[in-house]
Formats: sequence, C-alpha cells, structure tokens
Amino acid sequence: MSPHPGLLRIHGDETGGRRPPAKDVSAHSGLEHEPIAATYVLETDRWQSYLEELVTMTRQHNKKKNPLPKGMPEGAIVADPSKQVPNGSYDPPPLWYIDKDFVCVNCGTEETWTAAQQKWYYEEAHGTLYSRAKRCYDCRKKIRDAKALQREQMAASKKAGDSSTKPT
Repeated sequence: MSPHPGLLRIHGDETGGRRPPAKDVSAHSGLEHEPIAATYVLETDRWQSYLEELVTMTRQHNKKKNPLPKGMPEGAIVADPSKQVPNGSYDPPPLWYIDKDFVCVNCGTEETWTAAQQKWYYEEAHGTLYSRAKRCYDCRKKIRDAKALQREQMAASKKAGDSSTKPT
C-alpha cells in the first residue's frame, strides 16, 4: 500500500527495483486512481526529497563526528589516522593530504604526487608515513616491466634446467 492516498504502486520486488514503463491503466483495472505516470512523479519527488534530507543529515553528522582539522588548506583531503600504519614517532600523523611536487630521480621530470594518491598509499596500501614519491609513472612502469621480464626468464630457465636434468 502506498502511504499517500490516491497513489497505487503496482511494481514490487519482482522488478528488482526497476520501474516498469509508465502507462495509464486506470481504464483497464477498474480502480479509481491517478494515472501511473503521475504516481511515479509523486513517488520520485517524495524519494528525491527523502534522499536530500538523508544527505543533509549525514553531512551534519559527519561534521559533528569528524570535524575538519583546523588550518586545513583548500583542496586538501582529510586523512584517517586510524587507517594509517603506526609510525612510532613523536610527530603526529598527518591530518590531511595535499598535492606534493617532486623531481623523478631517474629521468628528472617534475611530477605531482596528488593528495588522492597519497591517501591510497598511506591508508589502503598501508605504506609507511616516512616514504615519499620519488619516481614518475613512466619510470616505475619501466622497473615493473623489467622485473616481469626477469621473472619470465627465470621461470623459462628453471623449466629448461628441469627438463635437461631428468633421467630418460
């Protein structure tokens, strides 16, 4: 049953949350109600206002729960110290991440280690807080490719060595 009088919901769980195409079936069903298209508009408006209210409440809750650190620069991303690796230092962990410029040690190009990349490295990959970016993407890719080639060669060498030492 719809919570609003005059609204009839004919789609249920069998649609998997998808709404069927809007049709006016009032003449066929024998029920007196508004056309389904109007029903969808009213339900959509109701859900839209509900979602907006939910987003507003969540933002207010998050501000109370996790207020932004004082002195946080514009464009910085808030850090979650509970996800960072313990650093065993007297220095407090970072409370935010900002874009940091660096020069690649291999090729000398100037690169930027973005705040989002730092957040991933420190909180998801659990990198140590003492490390910083020092190679650009292209140089890191060259190193990864060289290591992959070496692994392939070692595997091929081991396979060739195993087949030659087997007694026939």
